[in-house]
Parts: sequence; C-alpha cells; structure tokens
Amino acid sequence: MTIVLPIGEERSYFNRKINDMPAFGTFDHGDWHDELEPSMRLGSLDWGRGVWDYRSFWNWARPSGSMPDG
Repeated sequence: MTIVLPIGEERSYFNRKINDMPAFGTFDHGDWHDELEPSMRLGSLDWGRGVWDYRSFWNWARPSGSMPDG
C-alpha cells in the first residue's frame, strides 16, 4: 500500500507498507529464544517521509496469517 496524505495546505506525508513478507532468523530476549521460520512467520516493512504537526497521532492495524491448505 502506498499513500500520500495532505497535512494542512502546504505539507504532505508519503507512506509505503509492504505486508506479509516471510521472516527468518533468530530472536533472543533474556532466556527466551525463538527460531523464525519463513513458513510460520510474517513481517512487514513500513516507512514514510513528511512533516507532521507538533501534536499529532497515528494509528493503523493489519491482520496477517496463513490458511491451511485444503
């Protein structure tokens, strides 16, 4: 998804989201260790550029998952 949002009369914000990218590698936090397997883990890449008001908010959500074959 790629969007451009107007902010006021002279500014805008460009954002790009790439969802459901297979993720692989390892994740460690304290004593917890997880192996990320691309068939079971999905990630997203989200980046943008723009000039926001000093006081602003941003919220969005997206579900992600896979269905069993069948």
